[in-house]
Amino acid sequence: MTGPNEGIDTTLVVRSMQTRAILAMLPWSSLQYEARINSAGQMTATIPVLDGGMQGILLPGRVLIGVLRGSSPVWSGILWKRQFNPSGTLTIGCEELLSYWDRRRIRQTLIFTQIDQSMILSTLFTLPQQDTYSNLGVALTGNITTGVRRDRTYYGYDRKSYGESIRALCGVIDGPDIKSEPAFSANGAWTDSIRVGYPRLGRTLANSRVTFIVGVNCEIEYWLEDAASSTTVIECLSTNPADATNPLLSRYEAQFMYGAGWMRLEDALSFTDISVQATLNEKAKAEQAARSGVILTVTISLPDADQDPVLGTYGVGDDCRLIIPPGPMFIEGYDLQVRIASISVDAGQMDRVKVQMVPALLDGTVIIPVSSTFQAVPQAGLQVTPTVPESEITAIPEVAE
Repeated sequence: MTGPNEGIDTTLVVRSMQTRAILAMLPWSSLQYEARINSAGQMTATIPVLDGGMQGILLPGRVLIGVLRGSSPVWSGILWKRQFNPSGTLTIGCEELLSYWDRRRIRQTLIFTQIDQSMILSTLFTLPQQDTYSNLGVALTGNITTGVRRDRTYYGYDRKSYGESIRALCGVIDGPDIKSEPAFSANGAWTDSIRVGYPRLGRTLANSRVTFIVGVNCEIEYWLEDAASSTTVIECLSTNPADATNPLLSRYEAQFMYGAGWMRLEDALSFTDISVQATLNEKAKAEQAARSGVILTVTISLPDADQDPVLGTYGVGDDCRLIIPPGPMFIEGYDLQVRIASISVDAGQMDRVKVQMVPALLDGTVIIPVSSTFQAVPQAGLQVTPTVPESEITAIPEVAE
């Protein structure tokens, strides 16, 4: 019932979506699963098709798949796809539980006025589970009260998905973090919850003390500097309850980017669920802060999950230190403070781990600026500029078009 793991056995647990009752334990020949923060991680596995009649149990859209590493639940999600292979095996594709809320639509208008953001979040999670054939038994844990009050309006006629609305609420400045968190209850039953963290999930570097050193305990798998979505000016529009023909507008500009050689780059976004100017300003500021410079994404690989740092001693949301010794690509090397955005595991005789990292947070909410994290790299044509703190983003007064 387990896969080929010499150290810690990894087992797949199949449960009914409607009853959450355990239906089977799955054998597998390959398995990869990923945990993410503020979005749904994915899982793929290859299993024998005819082993115990599994094809009659693994019904897409109707069963939950959990990953049990040793005696600990480490992943839980929904089976959405399966593929029969000529080799006589079956490949299944799953996504974490947040993917269910992507497939549910807001069908009635919801209006929140100066309500704690965690209460809004709780409503978006619990309301769709109150319909018939809708209860996944997923509850919220963690920081249920954040002290941050927000105004939100979700119009039923827009038919936005709950998942989109949840991610938008988590994406604003001072918004909460969320992640899927499976566990065993006191009576041994598998339970699923969504953990809420404010001002963030995960530990700061001072608390985590996790260090990855390239060439010692990890290797660079992927390094991307992406300016395709960078902007110097962002405009956000939303519904104006006083005048439907004149939408609310908020503009923010990162003027410091021009001194770093950037040309003017613009983008415009629409948020029909926002109807308060102050709320729109917060959203626009967060969007510009996230686009003010090259967006850096780094993925490292660790060949053995049970070698230092051991899988489980770090998690999504944690800050960590990434040290890259000098070499042909990075002449003077790097010593970066970054944040773990996702962790994926390729299970086997030795579980191999990939960790995706993004710029870390300053004081839990503001992205650390370039001067705080990066050493100079005297390499022609290479300029790494991650996102900057919101203090360097300025509002632009509205002008007549």
